[in-house]
Amino acid sequence: MRNIAFFVVAGHETSINLICNGLLAFMRNPSQWELLRTAPSDLAVPATEECLRFDPPVPSIERIATEDVKLRGKKIKELDRVRWSIAAANRDPERFTDPDRFDITRNPNPHIAFGHGIHMCLGMSLARLEGQEVFAAMAARFGQLNLESKALEYAPAIHIRSLRALEVSW
Repeated sequence: MRNIAFFVVAGHETSINLICNGLLAFMRNPSQWELLRTAPSDLAVPATEECLRFDPPVPSIERIATEDVKLRGKKIKELDRVRWSIAAANRDPERFTDPDRFDITRNPNPHIAFGHGIHMCLGMSLARLEGQEVFAAMAARFGQLNLESKALEYAPAIHIRSLRALEVSW
């Protein structure tokens, strides 16, 4: 029962944050919003992927080392806790051309917003679909988006990037 509750809460919270963080990125990059509006159905997939890369809902995760490991001259001991920055990896200039630019036509877009390997997010397919449907529907329905929030405030949590509120007009 606890696992089911975890999946519902985790999936709901992260999807909301994907949508809020993505809308904020679009409002700060209006040319990308206008591009999405030209072909919402065609661009919903790459737009969602870029939102996930640019400002992921889960910016970092913690792992526990299962064995001693040497990484870049440092020793990580078995059972050490390690925080892995997804947000930093998604802005790595060795992996992404112009990594600080929000570009919904970025291709390829090998972000790791959902983790990697055996630690891939179980809900990634649903989260992607939710983002694609919301961004496509909003782009088809709304013209210019305007940020009405005077100041942006984020929840004080290292494991999630969650705006307390995002006031938008159109």
